[in-house]
Amino acid sequence: TYVVFLFSCSNQYIKVVKSNTHIEFINHNNQSVKIKTTKNSKLFFALDAECPLCQSYSQKIGDLFEKHNQEIDFYAFFPSQIFIEKKVNDFIEKYKLEKLNIIIDTNLVFTHFFDAEVTPECFLINNDLEIIYQGAIDDQVQKLGRKRERVNQEYLNDAIYSHVNNKPIIIKKTNAIGCFIE
Repeated sequence: TYVVFLFSCSNQYIKVVKSNTHIEFINHNNQSVKIKTTKNSKLFFALDAECPLCQSYSQKIGDLFEKHNQEIDFYAFFPSQIFIEKKVNDFIEKYKLEKLNIIIDTNLVFTHFFDAEVTPECFLINNDLEIIYQGAIDDQVQKLGRKRERVNQEYLNDAIYSHVNNKPIIIKKTNAIGCFIE
């Protein structure tokens, strides 16, 4: 059984083919990325190995994985047309993100599908491939170079909690602050 979706974003379209075994995201040049079909919703993080905010949020990403990996499939995608394997592998190892599904997005398939603009930015999607939360992990970063002493809003954790408990997600989108995706 196959279901085909067409998404238009960033002046580009992404065709999504969903089967019983995988979901394939295909860009306008027929370049694609496949992920496994499961019963779980999916959480994607746009990350950059050189972005200081990605480095500082890696512990929180790992904590979220440990807390929610039974209900949510976790992915990290690295949007970069120039892929330096050693930098990404060193980042994943140093910040202990090996348990996440890692995608090197050299063709920018996920970057365009999610319309990602900065790293770190997160995207929680349901089984209908709808983005049910997009944006910042929390409210600690006020603007580049300025962090709050204490986190007041756990946007992503609250969205995950609401979603897995079949409650409405109150804040569905926030402005992610971070390193711009080139």
